[in-house]
Amino acid sequence: MKSYRKKHPDTTRKWNKNANKSRRMRALIVINSSLVCKCGRGKVSFLEIHHRNRDGKKDRKELKGSSFYDAIIQGKRKINDLEVVCKICNLEDYIEQLKEEYNKD
Repeated sequence: MKSYRKKHPDTTRKWNKNANKSRRMRALIVINSSLVCKCGRGKVSFLEIHHRNRDGKKDRKELKGSSFYDAIIQGKRKINDLEVVCKICNLEDYIEQLKEEYNKD
């Protein structure tokens, strides 16, 4: 497999990209089968996984890349603190988090 990847880097990159999209889609469905944000947006490419308790940094350290999606799909990662939201709602929550941290100081 390593020699094939060296000889065909474009094919391998394309396959990995498609496989990751598929994992992401399955993880989104596990969390919320309707694939709609709380604000009503439902375009799949616009949806993200949001950590309600704001511990996404911890997940990024422990589960790198697509293994986060795999953990959700395989049931190894609990989903009770996750929700499917659009990029705008996710950004709004992040801004609120920054405001709260700023006001603490």
